[in-house]
Amino acid sequence: MIGRNGFINCLSNPDKMIHLDLPFVKRITKFVIVLDVIVLGVYLLVKMMSINVGLQVILSTLLLQGITWCGITDYFNCYNNLFFKESTVVFSDTLKVFVYYSICSCCVYLCTLFNVLLPREILLFIFNYLLFFISYIILSRLCFFSVRKYCRERGGIVQHVVFIGGSDSLQEVMRQMNEERYLGYHCVGYYHTHELESLPLTYLGDYRQLEAAGDAHAQSEAIISLSALNVDEVKRFCERAENFLIRTRFLPEFLSVGKSVVMRNIGSFPVLSVRNEPLEKEGSSLIKDIFDFAFSFLVCVFILSWLIPIVALLIKLESRGPVFFVQDRSGRGGTVFKCFKFRTMRVNAAADSQQATRGDARITKIGAFLRKTSLDELPQFINVLKGEMSIVGPRPHMLSHTKKFTEVISTFMVRHYIKPGITGLAQVSGFRGETNEMWQLEKRVEHDITYVENWNFLLDLKIIFLTVWNMVRGEKNAY
Repeated sequence: MIGRNGFINCLSNPDKMIHLDLPFVKRITKFVIVLDVIVLGVYLLVKMMSINVGLQVILSTLLLQGITWCGITDYFNCYNNLFFKESTVVFSDTLKVFVYYSICSCCVYLCTLFNVLLPREILLFIFNYLLFFISYIILSRLCFFSVRKYCRERGGIVQHVVFIGGSDSLQEVMRQMNEERYLGYHCVGYYHTHELESLPLTYLGDYRQLEAAGDAHAQSEAIISLSALNVDEVKRFCERAENFLIRTRFLPEFLSVGKSVVMRNIGSFPVLSVRNEPLEKEGSSLIKDIFDFAFSFLVCVFILSWLIPIVALLIKLESRGPVFFVQDRSGRGGTVFKCFKFRTMRVNAAADSQQATRGDARITKIGAFLRKTSLDELPQFINVLKGEMSIVGPRPHMLSHTKKFTEVISTFMVRHYIKPGITGLAQVSGFRGETNEMWQLEKRVEHDITYVENWNFLLDLKIIFLTVWNMVRGEKNAY
């Protein structure tokens, strides 16, 4: 931590490493944002819109907004480890929090100002308020990163790190921390059975010299390779390290399995999971389920209610057979469900085993139009209402293809950890339709797994937007 003279010492000696009291900075930052929200709101109401509203109403409403922002950011840990997060991660978290904050803001203002302002004035105020607020947040983040970069270039705002072990995974972490200064770590050195010539870090000695590590590296972090020490040595070192405020971290040796390893608790015991699955969290899955239900309900009521009779008539006029093509598909957890689509082909025996190809003679004229515009997928909103599918997720495959693809791609079934979707990350990234070559299938699975491991509500909105955009402009793989 910085002492009373810490800032003076830092200015007089730029090479001196400093540590910030992060919880204190976090509280101050959030408090300042609350004040800024109030001032910003007053400015928008009084100066820009010239609306005559009582000061008490303004301050109470905007204070509630500030508290709302603090609550949401605290819930999503938006300010945790802010000094050591990558800028892309910070901006992603900020935009995610802003979406939720915008929803809450609309509710607050509609409830508190409806007796004071006209509906048009309320909507105009909300729009201006949120526009200025997100502009302020982005500007403040840019200023923060500039200050952080300036400090780190001079050796400030860093965390000292000591490494214990010499495994390949640990060496990779050492090199990354040593070369990428934006991470905010200062690599003090490493303990190992012998010096590693390929590693440009200070060799601190053998494992036997660890007993003196506490005195030498007080208030540092120690990253330990799990293969370096036995259980008794790890326990003894951790007990000693904590007496010198050294935080111990452990690096698993199976990073090749997956680099999104996360810690979870089973009762009081910590366990490592090789994949990060945001939708395992109850709050995240609830948000997705509510959105899926609400969105699909609106589509069914306002679009499918009149579209189905029109499409059904056109299908029946061109060819004999059912209006809907109902097929068994692979769902979440490998379960089987009946997937609905508008029938786009003449009835044929190969429908459950053979993918559609370019110029496929089985496709009808109205079917070609439905496929080109992706309107044939709209009945799957019924599957979403039934809870069998989601709006966004990996596309469900025919059962025969699931069995076939599982045999050639080891990670294929990972995409079934979550509900299949009407659209997905792979589809908006150009990997939809027929898969003639193995690399196409591999890319599709790769994108599906990326979605499973990195889900967030903003990503769903982005994929939905890109899906609609692709429908409007047309896709070459839609046939």
